[in-house]
Amino acid sequence: CINAVVKTANRKPQNQRMSGLVRATLAATPSKLQRKLSPSSLWLSHPCRLRARPLTVRHFKPARQAVRVGASSEEETEKYLQSIGVKKDKMPSAMKRLRRCPTEKIRATVEFLRETVGVSEVSLGKIVGTFPALLALPMDNLGARVEFLITTIGVSKADLGKIVEMFPQLLSYTPQNMEEHMKFLIMRVGVGEAELRKMMKTHPQLLGYSVENMEAHVKFLLERARVSEAELGKMVKRHPPVLGFALENMEEHVKFLIETVGVKEAELGKVLKTLPNLLGSYSLENLEGKLKHLCSMGVAGDQLGQMVVKFPSVLVYSVESGVLAAKFRFFKTVEPEGGLKQLIADPRLLASDLETKIKPRYWFFMLKRRQGNPQKTLKIGTMIKITDAKFAEKHAHVSTKEWADFLRICALRLKVMEGN
Repeated sequence: CINAVVKTANRKPQNQRMSGLVRATLAATPSKLQRKLSPSSLWLSHPCRLRARPLTVRHFKPARQAVRVGASSEEETEKYLQSIGVKKDKMPSAMKRLRRCPTEKIRATVEFLRETVGVSEVSLGKIVGTFPALLALPMDNLGARVEFLITTIGVSKADLGKIVEMFPQLLSYTPQNMEEHMKFLIMRVGVGEAELRKMMKTHPQLLGYSVENMEAHVKFLLERARVSEAELGKMVKRHPPVLGFALENMEEHVKFLIETVGVKEAELGKVLKTLPNLLGSYSLENLEGKLKHLCSMGVAGDQLGQMVVKFPSVLVYSVESGVLAAKFRFFKTVEPEGGLKQLIADPRLLASDLETKIKPRYWFFMLKRRQGNPQKTLKIGTMIKITDAKFAEKHAHVSTKEWADFLRICALRLKVMEGN
């Protein structure tokens, strides 16, 4: 009681009568102490007096004592966490979060994650190590959130466990919070309900972004990146993390595309709706290296912008793999005069696989010519653009089955060549 009075006095030093009472109380004998703490002596100049309620001893509640779990319980909790696969480096943070959580509650939550949510045994330790607070959440809350994901958003029970494994923090959001995010994505971004369910399988973090932050990203995409409202939903569906990229980083990438690559502002939206991860998934140093690689294969600097507009993926090919360089070499070898021009004019040709599509079709024409069967001359670019069925019917003049057999022979030939 005295401690409570002292704390109150220290918080409000302006209450001189309170401070005086405390000093007098501390110096008082037991008999005087009783008189000092009588209801009549505690009638103070305090806001309580305005309500005509005297401040008595019963108003001073004892300080709450922290409830501590015994050492034996902590040891039991740590052993149990080890048994479900929590790694040693994650154990200190997990124990710090769960020290006051009874082991029985932890066991019950783990069982809920196994049986109801569908989390695999292998992933339990990873989930707890990443987000240990999940085991301390009330069971009623967890049940309500799981029910919302299944009944309202439409997540299937088969996918629920995988989604929680990817983003365990999802179960810490209230149904009201998740519903707010869901409405924003459907009404503001233009994502359909069926599309949202698909996106949840690959990027459940969407429900973890703040609505205010997502609104800022939507404005950036519409105004700065020149993406149309009709294409916005498709763009987010194609790459959901675009709503979580740092805005400063996105601005730097937009400037890079305009100033360094040579993409016109009016065509910026066309590039980014096709490949939205250009706004944040690649560092500027990485993209600069890819531009230098293209220039080293004969592409002029003023041709880069139009190549990227026609085929944005040309900026994400791995330089180390050598795939892009191999395609350029093949085109320039088979058509020294026009191979490079074809690639610059229609860089989508680079999307075709060199070993299973480009080479077999070229070899087929060469084989027919050697056999004395003249074929209509086709540019290599024209050969690649059409489907296998159309190529077999209109240009190879064979059945689809015969063309499939020829492709198998080509694959065997490639294996032999690689072996040699």
